[in-house]
Amino acid sequence: MSDFFGYNGYQSVYNHGWINAKSEDDYITRAFYKFKRDIFRIAGDIQGNLGGQWHWNAGLGMLMYNISAVDINMINKGKKEDKILPYTDGLFEKYQKWGIIKNNENGGWYPYMRAGVTFDSRDRQQNPQKGIYTDLFLTYSAAFGEQKEYNNLKFNYTFRHYVPIYKDHINFAYRLACQLSTAGNSPFYANSYWNTLFIQRVLYEGLGGGNTLRGIMRNRILSNGFAFANVELRFKVVSFKIKKENFYIGLVPFLDAGMILQPYKLDETAINAAILANDSADDIKNYFDFDKKKLYQPHLSAGLGLKIAMNDNFVLSVDWAMPFNRQDNHNLANIYVKIGYMF
Repeated sequence: MSDFFGYNGYQSVYNHGWINAKSEDDYITRAFYKFKRDIFRIAGDIQGNLGGQWHWNAGLGMLMYNISAVDINMINKGKKEDKILPYTDGLFEKYQKWGIIKNNENGGWYPYMRAGVTFDSRDRQQNPQKGIYTDLFLTYSAAFGEQKEYNNLKFNYTFRHYVPIYKDHINFAYRLACQLSTAGNSPFYANSYWNTLFIQRVLYEGLGGGNTLRGIMRNRILSNGFAFANVELRFKVVSFKIKKENFYIGLVPFLDAGMILQPYKLDETAINAAILANDSADDIKNYFDFDKKKLYQPHLSAGLGLKIAMNDNFVLSVDWAMPFNRQDNHNLANIYVKIGYMF
């Protein structure tokens, strides 16, 4: 089950499960911004040397998405009466009824091919102390049958820089990345996927969550194109040995930021008519803000990470983060537990 939000991409002004909430009476359900997502993925990627620290990259793959409304019956099964979630439309279902998400955007088979170049001068892959890693590539995604309108080409760029400050005890690291639609149309389900050259994690989803913007809900920001940045100051607080193994404990204060570059284009009159046709008591102002000044506002979060490392090869990472704007996540404290540094 995945979080879903179109804060800039769909210009929604909802809070998490609330309609312009002023009191607890406005609360809808904790599943309001959720949708069910099944994904199958297979990929083959290769890399060759161009000379020095430059490399070429190519790959073929297949994605299969299936997106649907949250299965409330499954969630409520066996729960006490006071814990049962109400049977009400979530934002995903509302967007479907209003025609914002088309019927053929619920998923399908999505083969792709990509090619690009990388430059890598890092001293090591896990928690580099110095060096640069950057990649630039294009991904062409094909679609067939009912999906044929969604053939598209996307551009991705990532830049990572690692700067030593004091020996190997303190270093500064940052990442800049963007994904842009350059040709064709991209379906809703594909816009929740962040293209990468290599599969190194289970989930690569749109802005928000432990892989892009910590503290901001996963998939909180969906659009045709976006950019984000992560900034970390990495401290090795204490190092020690257990038998012959080297350990260290580290602290990492960080700042994450993301923004929309290619927003969706919506027809305010048509959407308002669709809302009124489905529920005359509803109000478009509860869902959308068409003020263009707000389209490109950045989404910010900050936090602190704890790292427990063994021989620099195994790193247990626990990150705590919170958003600057409560609309990006109603939970002001979010914990992410994973293996390795985020980048």
